[in-house]
Amino acid sequence: MVLAGEDDFAELRAEFPKAETAGQRSVVLVDLDRVSDACGYAVPLMQHVGERDTLDRSHGRRDDDCFTGCWRQKNARSIDGLSAIPVDPSAPDPSSTSLP
Repeated sequence: MVLAGEDDFAELRAEFPKAETAGQRSVVLVDLDRVSDACGYAVPLMQHVGERDTLDRSHGRRDDDCFTGCWRQKNARSIDGLSAIPVDPSAPDPSSTSLP
């Protein structure tokens, strides 16, 4: 994982087409050994018609404090209970924080 502000973040972020950057915390790097899917005989044909801008517009109305507070409150742990991305270097370890 490369956090926003780290040396490689800007270069990795440039790989994504959306220009909006508000609220972005990291780029997650994944090594895959295998990718598989189910039978595609019944999967409908779909066409990509564009990117949605709903999240970008929403984030554009918020300031950095809003993101930090939300991350602290709602994103301290992953859905499997692991510590998530730290909000800032001085923040306490999220795994030691009890959430409602």
